Amino acid sequence: MLLYVGPDQIIPLSGFIGTIAGLALMFWGKLLEGFRKLSRMRSPKETTEQ
Repeated sequence: MLLYVGPDQIIPLSGFIGTIAGLALMFWGKLLEGFRKLSRMRSPKETTEQ
């Protein structure tokens, strides 16, 4: 009985997960833009010489 997880413990957890997912979906474009900027800053600039 020590590992029993009842609905009274799951419902707040699912609300928290839903909140995180909702915020991620609302700001998905901004998050991707930030990750792209970070990856451009970290990667060395490639030069193409022909």
